[in-house]
Amino acid sequence: MELGQDGDIYVASGIFSTGSVRKSDFSTHGAATGENGNWLNITPAGSFQRIELATAPSDSNRVYLLCQSGSGNGVSNIFRSDNASSDSSITWTSLPVPTIIDQGSYPEFTRGQAWYDLISAVDPNNEDVVYIAGVDALRSTDAGNKLDTNTLLGLCLLLLDLRPPKMYTLTTMR
Repeated sequence: MELGQDGDIYVASGIFSTGSVRKSDFSTHGAATGENGNWLNITPAGSFQRIELATAPSDSNRVYLLCQSGSGNGVSNIFRSDNASSDSSITWTSLPVPTIIDQGSYPEFTRGQAWYDLISAVDPNNEDVVYIAGVDALRSTDAGNKLDTNTLLGLCLLLLDLRPPKMYTLTTMR
């Protein structure tokens, strides 16, 4: 669950089941935001299980999604919305899933553990800076169009404390 900058509530679901993303709009529902019946399904087209979402504290329009494949355990899609505060016409831009070269057989950053190792966050002062992590942690400074694969080579733990803005990355190298 994430709270948008404008008071909207976003919820993602789907561990070991069909994933979905829903939004409850504060400007429409006010004090009733989040109540039963006040949710809009904003899931992008596709077949997903677990979905990790991150909202931008500096921009109510920006939301990122990391989607576990509907038929596997890795991340199959990454999406960004630049108009998430829209009432019903939310659109999603497909972003590249980064390829990681490792000693194993999984070419993406969760190493096939998206059902377990998946987190994302947006810089509180810049909606174009997004952090994603699974087994590896990556950062984008251009709204997710390119994720820096030079960050880490191993098991990572990404901790974010947004008040005041701080990010801690703990890593064990292979």
